Amino acid sequence: PSFSQLALDSLLTATESPTRLAVDSLASISELSFPESFELDDGRFVSLCFGPSIPGRIWMLKNAGYLFKVRPALLFTVLLGFTKDPYPYVRAASLEGLVGLSERGDFNDVSMVKGCYQRALQLL
Repeated sequence: PSFSQLALDSLLTATESPTRLAVDSLASISELSFPESFELDDGRFVSLCFGPSIPGRIWMLKNAGYLFKVRPALLFTVLLGFTKDPYPYVRAASLEGLVGLSERGDFNDVSMVKGCYQRALQLL
């Protein structure tokens, strides 16, 4: 557990590491060490979310609000954007993430909640 952040940092700084490998490693580390949260800068978080691996994208979106210290405004923007993803499981994960954000009280703006509601209705 004490080396979790170090392992994550070295994996993410290796330029030859594919996105899928990075996300799978994050999943393994989180299962083994139960960290409170990982430190990811905004750019790394977004690049992992936009990776080509669909299962990796789903995992990142499902765990973004819990495992990573990401600014709520960035997380909201990424999650809302992925509600228009062509893959239905990615859209579902992003909606779950938006619900989690609102339940935790990370944003209380009525227009944001209304926008999420309207996007959910569009998806139905």
